[in-house]
Amino acid sequence: RRQRQMCIRDRGDPLEFTPRAREIVAELDPNLPISQVSTLSATLENGAAIFTIIGAMFSIFGAAALFLASVGLYGVLSFSVNQRQHELGLRVALGASPRRVVRLAVGQAGAQLALGVTVGIGLALLLVRGLSFVLFGVSTAEWGVFIGVVGLLAATTLVACFVPARRATRVDPMVAMRTE
Repeated sequence: RRQRQMCIRDRGDPLEFTPRAREIVAELDPNLPISQVSTLSATLENGAAIFTIIGAMFSIFGAAALFLASVGLYGVLSFSVNQRQHELGLRVALGASPRRVVRLAVGQAGAQLALGVTVGIGLALLLVRGLSFVLFGVSTAEWGVFIGVVGLLAATTLVACFVPARRATRVDPMVAMRTE
């Protein structure tokens, strides 16, 4: 059994015209049932509800992925700087200032972050451009989101490198010399 839809344009409240529309349809064909009556805006909202749910799910999954990426980035960079703790302590023992040693560790991680962010934003812009053909009304680049993600990853990198590097500069120079 096929379902048909009919749209009626009215100047007043569309739902007030419903009884008259039922009468007109009954005059034309008394066997035609009228099951649902709604305004066009309500019908469009109901049709778009699934896209709202999917959008919310993508937002939740994106936030979870960003959290996992931040935790992973912190773990890898912190481990990397901890592995270099004796080297950094030795640099301090040989006369490098603690500030310079910390700047070295953070700078190297910052260069890696810059490369990753450059590649990531490039890929994201390509994907967003591809998705803009599918998702109507979505801007091609949400720069606020990009800046927020980069800011979070940069802060994670700074903390992950600064804390272990600062700890390495406090190693007793004699202990650092003996381990090498």
